[in-house]
Amino acid sequence: MEILEAYDLTGCAWSAAELAGCDAKTITRYVSVRDRGGDPYAVARRARLIDPFLDKVEELVDRSEGKVRADKVHEPSLPAGQDAAEAFYRVVDAAYERRSVAVTSNIKPSGFDTIMPKTLATTTVDRLLHHAHQVLTDGRSQRLAEALAGKGVVPLT
Repeated sequence: MEILEAYDLTGCAWSAAELAGCDAKTITRYVSVRDRGGDPYAVARRARLIDPFLDKVEELVDRSEGKVRADKVHEPSLPAGQDAAEAFYRVVDAAYERRSVAVTSNIKPSGFDTIMPKTLATTTVDRLLHHAHQVLTDGRSQRLAEALAGKGVVPLT
């Protein structure tokens, strides 16, 4: 049952929550948005880190007819600008000692200062590595071996 339909039927957020299968706070939020004349089902688009680089990425994809590698797309945006570095730090800081964070990178933590300002790199790495479990892999790359053997990714036609 729809959230607003359940509320209109029961007139109570708690009862509507049981009918709609969601939290009563969600019901309350949807009803308050509707009462203010808004659309509770509208999704607001939030800014993304890639937005400043999107035109360049689209250009590279178009020029390569969709065959550009992801690492080549990211090259023009490295080193990370101040805004991107601060955004990454804010994500790590918000999760620090509250949530788990998984970061994969081909750059060791000691090398983060090569792609972002040193002060931000230091504080970000400090928060990432405090209470951290690092998984370091070593040995032959399975993807490289498959690519060299011709068993790698086949482009879509």
